[in-house]
Amino acid sequence: MEKTRVVPSALAPGSQYKIMHVVEAFGAGVGQTIRQIFVHNNDVPCVVVHGERDYDDTLARDAGNVTFVKWSASREPSLRRDWSALQSLVNIIREHQPTLVHCHSSKGGLHGRLAARWLGIPCVYTPHSYSFLRTDIGRKQCLLFKMAEYLLAGMGTTIACGLEEYAVAKKLGGEVDIVENGIDVSIFRPSQERLERDRLTFVSVGRLMPQKDFPFFEEVAREPRLARHQFIWVTGEDAREGTVSTNLRLIGRRNPRELADILQNADCYVNTAKWEGLSRSVLEAAATGLPLLLRDAPGNREIHFRQFVATPFSTVAEAVRGAEQVAESLSRNRSYGLENRQLAKTFYDSRSSQSRMRSLYDAIAFSAEREPL
Repeated sequence: MEKTRVVPSALAPGSQYKIMHVVEAFGAGVGQTIRQIFVHNNDVPCVVVHGERDYDDTLARDAGNVTFVKWSASREPSLRRDWSALQSLVNIIREHQPTLVHCHSSKGGLHGRLAARWLGIPCVYTPHSYSFLRTDIGRKQCLLFKMAEYLLAGMGTTIACGLEEYAVAKKLGGEVDIVENGIDVSIFRPSQERLERDRLTFVSVGRLMPQKDFPFFEEVAREPRLARHQFIWVTGEDAREGTVSTNLRLIGRRNPRELADILQNADCYVNTAKWEGLSRSVLEAAATGLPLLLRDAPGNREIHFRQFVATPFSTVAEAVRGAEQVAESLSRNRSYGLENRQLAKTFYDSRSSQSRMRSLYDAIAFSAEREPL
């Protein structure tokens, strides 16, 4: 693979630059975050380089000034496949001539930073939860992922998506900044009047994958003490709908406004994920004014730091007690949790986060000195 050396050629103020996003899995929260970036910055040409895993074509609709490029990359480590993916990505970057590269998640971060460094292009990296925080892999693999992040920390700027991720990034070293995940708070509205009722609705949103831990949620729902309440899991998958038990339902893919309606008619939001970056679904539930019931896991702890109305749990028994406490609090005060809406507006409004992201892009792009690759 031929290495290209960059020669100074400054980008003049007012010139249009091009951003390239590199991500192995363009779906779920990461896909939503990338889409939010190019929608808010639709005056800037953008290329999204993505793998096929979890590809969500609905995120590509109404993309405007965006080009989508498929990229062969696998989630798990493989020297042969990773070397091939790196070579492929270098060729893609050469073809599309971006001014800067924004790498997302572990594999996008690994290949994107190496390719950008190889070609002399400025890059930024958002981990969306570091891979070494995963609990579904062994200690040796976690150590391997952590060593890789440590070695790559000096390549470009890490842009953390939350306070907890920022603290981890600072420990790894290198240049670190933060743009917290944001949501469109305007489409998430609390119920005008919360009616008193004995049967409450507990909602969770997430794909049916080990990270999100649906079996944990199901075990909570099956607790006899909570049998009179309704539990809903929004899977984001078309084929996964139906009744799991008398008080537990699976609901498939919903667009943002349909999801907003589901949250608006709920009483409490539950997150059982084993690890997170900073969950957009949690923020959307908070913007609806729902009290939160959150597993004590990376990504969720930030919510407690911000003093949202949120109850932590680690075990099923603690989650059941937390649900009972929420039910009791709502029986006394039907406005319980509504203050979360103002906190979501204050800290996680997408207009503020994307304005901050644009400022970082501008600073990097207009200080870059380069010639065509």
